[in-house]
Amino acid sequence: PSLQRLILVDCGDLWLTGGHLHLSRLSTMVLEGISGTAHTNFARAPALEHLAVLAVEGLAETGFSSLSRLFAISVACKSEASLSVVNSVLGAAPTSVRVLQEYTRGKPAMPSLGALTQLTCIRSARLSIIPQLAPLTKLQDLELHRLAATDLAAEHLDVLAQLPALTRLRFSKALPDGDARKWRLKVRYPPI
Repeated sequence: PSLQRLILVDCGDLWLTGGHLHLSRLSTMVLEGISGTAHTNFARAPALEHLAVLAVEGLAETGFSSLSRLFAISVACKSEASLSVVNSVLGAAPTSVRVLQEYTRGKPAMPSLGALTQLTCIRSARLSIIPQLAPLTKLQDLELHRLAATDLAAEHLDVLAQLPALTRLRFSKALPDGDARKWRLKVRYPPI
């Protein structure tokens, strides 16, 4: 019962269920590379604050929406099956979730943010997340990994300009070499 962090990597079917399972102090759970199905009773981990679901091919869960302390979710997809799992997790996530880290690059398609309208921080490596940000009126911090400000298109800027709480926008990729004046961006607040 004193376990605080559980990391399960590269396994087939996984069973975290049963009446004798008590994870009352578990604050972090990482499920990564599960090629079978992760059968998980989240009600047995009421103190869970961070859940990572990374390339999980199947998830049979109960009690997920009751996790009132869940603050952060990390997700990654490598196939359509893992995208389905991520969409299920994001769709059922409790309203307490404030941080989303999305590590998928390229295909498959961008997971749906579902009902995560209370997010205040997002980290992602894909521009395709930006069109989904419009309903996130509390989003304060957006970090775009492996992207530069010059990767943004006009439609991305339109969405970002409408986010009233956004105070921090970060890019991890440096601007291209060359004439810096050519790449300079001007940010104005409040919008005209």
